[in-house]
Amino acid sequence: MTALELGSSACAGDGPARGLVVRISRSVLFVVICIVYTGAFHFFVILSPVALYGTYVVICACAVGILSFERLANRSLVSTVPYLVWLLVFYCYWGTLVALPDVPLDEVVKTFVKNLVVMSAFALAVVNRRDLARVANWFQIGALLNLAIGIWELWDDKRIVWLALTLNPEANAYSVRRPAGLWTNPDEAAFAYIFAVLISFWARGPLAWIGRLACFVGIFLTASRTGAYVLVFCGVIYFALKLRSNDFNFRWLPLLFLALAAAALGVLILTESYILQAFDISDQWQINRIFDFKQKTERIANEPTRLEIAQEAMERVWDRPWTGHGIFSFEDLRNIPVKSSAVSIGAHNVFITVWGETGIPGILTYLLVLALGMGRLLNRQIAVSEQRILLLMWISYLVIGFTWHNQFTSFSGMLYVALLYHLPRVTAQYRVAQRQPSRAS
Repeated sequence: MTALELGSSACAGDGPARGLVVRISRSVLFVVICIVYTGAFHFFVILSPVALYGTYVVICACAVGILSFERLANRSLVSTVPYLVWLLVFYCYWGTLVALPDVPLDEVVKTFVKNLVVMSAFALAVVNRRDLARVANWFQIGALLNLAIGIWELWDDKRIVWLALTLNPEANAYSVRRPAGLWTNPDEAAFAYIFAVLISFWARGPLAWIGRLACFVGIFLTASRTGAYVLVFCGVIYFALKLRSNDFNFRWLPLLFLALAAAALGVLILTESYILQAFDISDQWQINRIFDFKQKTERIANEPTRLEIAQEAMERVWDRPWTGHGIFSFEDLRNIPVKSSAVSIGAHNVFITVWGETGIPGILTYLLVLALGMGRLLNRQIAVSEQRILLLMWISYLVIGFTWHNQFTSFSGMLYVALLYHLPRVTAQYRVAQRQPSRAS
């Protein structure tokens, strides 16, 4: 009886009766998740290694508290197991076996531990719809915070450089014309805004719309082509699925017309229509960059394009297509010939990176574990409206994968994977709980 009063919780529908230990532990995990999303967690190691590793200890302590006092809490961890098993067996273990003898084993261990800690923290913190709405609201607040920092950076571009170099003295993935807030990398900032827009489906009140507006402005300020294209692509798919469904509401028509108007404007800009010749947008740098498909904006002489980088990366893949070059070795400058030096700045493609590091066994199993994750969307217990949002999250993640290769080492990437694999379980459990009569009845 004492244990029950202290910290246990029995799941009853969508509102478990949580005890003191569980409530405190889950609240702490929520704070950590929000810090990870905003990009502030990267700065912990700058403050002090004690702050970083101390946070890991706090997360583990909270996990122990929840698992000890909440009945069936361990089931929340099941959703991320397939991905973590692949990461351990194929990416870390196999990648180490085929790598050069001087591969940094400590970094390999850190990579797996960080993924395990971040994904487990999210799975234990978000167990029902109430938690999902709570984390969605905090994502909107995180987006607003970063937009405020981005606007602050606009007044003085030296702040952009200061934040980036504070995080990494050798950083080069920033631009003084593209404010990215605490994320420092403008493309990663755009990806974070996209996931905030999508998860805002579960947010509550005016904060949801305020957050979405902040995300749109934030993506515009980053001038991220991938971010802008993915956002538009998601909007088109969402409205297309809405029109095909039976739950279409005519209140969505104004938004649909607004989306069509934006698409029409994009076509006019791309075709350089004479209709817009009266409007001078030559000085609007963000718009010019977003519609610069050939990457002429901000390119230094002889700097390779993303397509050229991908081509050179594939040439390097075919040097060892079956085994791969090993974890952290594919993009290692010491192992790259001069003719393929472009790969040293990153393949900018997670699929090529996985293939280049772990070979055919790694890439095939990676695609398989992604397919297993997407297969969870076919669960009929998930509401159709929620299936759409989860599908858009998966589409966004896969498309982003063709321009981003740091998913395994970036805290943001770890958090997005946790969203993809865990949210189908949360939404499906809610539908089951709604159908089951309570014991009191």
